[in-house]
Amino acid sequence: MQELELKYGDSETNILISGHRCTTGAIRAYFHGIPADQNILRYSSDNGKYQTYSFEKKSLVK
Repeated sequence: MQELELKYGDSETNILISGHRCTTGAIRAYFHGIPADQNILRYSSDNGKYQTYSFEKKSLVK
């Protein structure tokens, strides 16, 4: 994520990353921080769901 942010963070480039529970949980933790209980799986996306993030704001785009 840091590599992608360094390379594309200042541009309006769209990046698609697909993954399973641990991957989607880790990505959301990158943007929102690791939960106090260290359980990044709580951030995981359900099957068929997606999240959109922005490096500029480091927050979930609604």
